[in-house]
Amino acid sequence: MPLQIWSLSHSSKMKKLNPLVVGWGRYFQGAVLTKAAVNRAYISPNAAEIQSQLLLRKKTKELYKRWKIRPWTRFAPLFQLPVWLTMMESMRRMVGMTGGLLSIVQGWLEKHPEVPNVPMVPSLSTEGALWFPDLLAADPYCALPVILSAAVFTNVTWGWKIKKREDIPKLPTRKERIAAHTMRVLKRTFQASALFLCPVMIASEVPAGMLIYWISSTLFATAQTKALPKIISTKSIPAPCKEKAVAVVIGGEAKTQLSGFENLGEKPTKIKTFTGR
Repeated sequence: MPLQIWSLSHSSKMKKLNPLVVGWGRYFQGAVLTKAAVNRAYISPNAAEIQSQLLLRKKTKELYKRWKIRPWTRFAPLFQLPVWLTMMESMRRMVGMTGGLLSIVQGWLEKHPEVPNVPMVPSLSTEGALWFPDLLAADPYCALPVILSAAVFTNVTWGWKIKKREDIPKLPTRKERIAAHTMRVLKRTFQASALFLCPVMIASEVPAGMLIYWISSTLFATAQTKALPKIISTKSIPAPCKEKAVAVVIGGEAKTQLSGFENLGEKPTKIKTFTGR
């Protein structure tokens, strides 16, 4: 839970800061092309994108440093994975199952692995409830595998935020478009895997005790994903300003220019009026 809260706090800041980063990205794209036009130099689209990305990366680091954001904290919950795998392995042995992920990995690393002595708990055969009184046996009505599959599918659906298909082409850089497509493919793959989980659990005759633990941990993770972002409050980040039309008089002729980015935490550029005299 502490790692999840810490990660969500930084993710919330990054989400609030994202419009600002996108605004700077579009600004740098225009700045690179404008500089090339002023110097009457040809620049290919790929070269322009690379230059704008370098400028944006530098500016993004400045913004993250200013708002004390650490991007790597999004991976902090992965540190909980060994604990979860250990608990799953212990539960497998308590209900009489073998061949868990940790045992398989240990078998790859060692020729003669020492299997942890976690005995089966016979009393679990009488500690069930409702339609599954025996936690060491498979669910006779196959309801628990269906519930598990639905719980995992809901967790993936609510937990993974992806962009709509029609919004992906509007992203400013090719890198962002590729990342958005990749996230869509990964989410659909995990959703399909969640649905495939039901027949696998039924065919494997997984004990009810194992399914109960898996369902409860998945539901808790889903509730945590939905509740924590609403509870955690982060410092507000300035919203990007809208472009404003400014009339500039040059040689007695009024011309309209667009001026923006006054709210980006930088000093606004002053536009002077020239009379041509």
